[in-house]
Amino acid sequence: MVLMQGQLGNKVVNATVLVTGLGLLIDFYDLFLYNMVRASSLTDLGYSGLTLTKMGIYIQWTQVVGLLIGSFFWGPMGDKLGRKRALLGSILVYSLASFACAFVGTLYEYGIARFIIGLGLAGEVGVGAALINEHIHSGKRGYGTMLFGILGMTGILAAALAADFMDWRICYAIGGAAGLLLLLLRSVLMESSMFASMAARAIKGGDLRKLFCDRDKVRRLVGCVLIGWPVIFTSGVIITLSPEIAHAKNVAGLITVSKAMTVAMTSNIIGDIFAGWLSQKLKSRKKTILLFLMGYISVVTLFLGFGDYTQAQFYIFCGLLGFFSGYYITQISITAESFGTNLRATAATLAPNAVRASLVPIYAVFLLLMSTGIIPALWILCGAMLLAALIGLEMLGETFGRDLDYVEK
Repeated sequence: MVLMQGQLGNKVVNATVLVTGLGLLIDFYDLFLYNMVRASSLTDLGYSGLTLTKMGIYIQWTQVVGLLIGSFFWGPMGDKLGRKRALLGSILVYSLASFACAFVGTLYEYGIARFIIGLGLAGEVGVGAALINEHIHSGKRGYGTMLFGILGMTGILAAALAADFMDWRICYAIGGAAGLLLLLLRSVLMESSMFASMAARAIKGGDLRKLFCDRDKVRRLVGCVLIGWPVIFTSGVIITLSPEIAHAKNVAGLITVSKAMTVAMTSNIIGDIFAGWLSQKLKSRKKTILLFLMGYISVVTLFLGFGDYTQAQFYIFCGLLGFFSGYYITQISITAESFGTNLRATAATLAPNAVRASLVPIYAVFLLLMSTGIIPALWILCGAMLLAALIGLEMLGETFGRDLDYVEK
């Protein structure tokens, strides 16, 4: 590792954190809005019943494939040309694509628009986390990323509220307009001093060969992906399919995705706040995530093991699952802190988007297991997700307080 010079701030609440966090808010709004308007939008396009469910999964696949492909562009761009340029480019792409979603007339057009949204959204989380971590002193980084995550999670709540009270096309138009307004605000962001120092020394960043041709770096990257699987499984599968799960569990009363997502993501915000605070107090990212995984195992066992819930009880379980999967930003922190400045944006972009793209094989396996019933399928997948997360956590070193001012050889 080669040490580099850079200035770090002691203020957690600053313009960089707030403006970058607003970008994550719009990112999460656009990303999760589809979950909220899946049924209404596809009904308007002429689909119903099982066909609607299958076409809904198809659209989600196009989005997450876009996320994965986009991460190979925006991450290296953030390490080659700078964090600020990558963030400006990504928000422009997904804002325009969100506008396009408001005017789609066929499933094909819808899939293309969501794919482009995925391409754009790919750069938001990782590059933003890299920028924030490089602006704040090592002892306070957890608080900065905690605020970053809180702002992002409120975007999910905004999407749920919009879906409840507005037509789905208007919801998409709002996301596009908000993104373009933020593009103007983001133009005043300061570039990371660590990146500027690296660029001044003509050190090449974003080299994918350095990342994928080194066993240790691959191990770190895979570990960062695996610990995120329970997070995406909760929102992408359990909450998204909550009406179908509620029916299988004989829940009395109507369960809607928007309400289940609102409950789960409100709790998720609380979980993210608590995880960020706890990681600072314990001075350990790994111990924090392990405690959250243990809580998640307990809740999901009760949730799937019993049935005949009331509507209120079902939503309580959604909230508990949301809380214990609320270590997403701590996971992003570990990823950003696990790599040097010349690969930080690349790794921090690839890992969360690989987690998001994992929904493609997860749903493929889920559809294959559906012949056994939705609950047995969930048992199998939950067990696999949690085991993978524990293995991934074991593959990582502790990153709390680590000096980030270095480059990877």
